[in-house]
Amino acid sequence: MTDLIFKELDRDVIIKTFDCGDQAINYFLNNLALLNQERKLSKTYTFCLKDSNKIIAFLTLSASQLIQEMQGYLGLIKCQ
Repeated sequence: MTDLIFKELDRDVIIKTFDCGDQAINYFLNNLALLNQERKLSKTYTFCLKDSNKIIAFLTLSASQLIQEMQGYLGLIKCQ
């Protein structure tokens, strides 16, 4: 079994070789994930192969998405 590492996305992770077959998702990871993380808009975590640092899966968390979707349910006012 291959060893995996779960870690925060950083510049050491090999992003360019990731291809999930969905152009929009590939674009996000290659062009926006690290930028958004540096701007504190989201946080991306990766599952990488331990021996190569190559991404095999990732997930991104964004609190603003939770607020927008739950705004009515929680009685929140949208920030301008």
